[in-house]
Amino acid sequence: MSTHLLASNYLKFIAGTIVPCTIATFFLYGFYSLLFCIYIQQQLGYNRSQIRNNHRPIFFRISIPALFLLITLHVIFATVSLYEQLKSQTLMDWVSGKQSLTEPDAHYFGFWSFNLAAAAVLTVAGTMADALLLYRTYTLWDRRVSVVIAPTILILSGIGLSERSGRKCILNICSQVLACMQP
Repeated sequence: MSTHLLASNYLKFIAGTIVPCTIATFFLYGFYSLLFCIYIQQQLGYNRSQIRNNHRPIFFRISIPALFLLITLHVIFATVSLYEQLKSQTLMDWVSGKQSLTEPDAHYFGFWSFNLAAAAVLTVAGTMADALLLYRTYTLWDRRVSVVIAPTILILSGIGLSERSGRKCILNICSQVLACMQP
């Protein structure tokens, strides 16, 4: 297979898959931003009308803006990671069969670094969202612990499994980097 045909297939893949996914991501992020602005507007109105009887826990007032910030960081890191991946000559050479991944360029390392940061931020956001839902369930069911035991066990097992797979991913990346640095 010629290099020109591989480059053509690579560009078709980028134009047909990556560009529409990126457009959809930013569309959904824009919708999420709009919902967040509506939330802030309602909270400001709620605080003005209920200034003396504000019984909302502080965790609710802090968690939604924190989740918005974490998702914003995730979108930024994922976008920069995608840019670095597409900029990487190492990846293009690997796809075309010219070289293996023994001598990656700086863009390839940037891709892995930002990809790891995006995954870490998304893990923190997911854990925070789960904690928020658990707390809401706890308060809606009149602070009955028996209602949140099963969801807590499921969430903790999910965190344990994702931590284990994340550790394997980090060890794999570190072993590749160390292999590339050895002469």
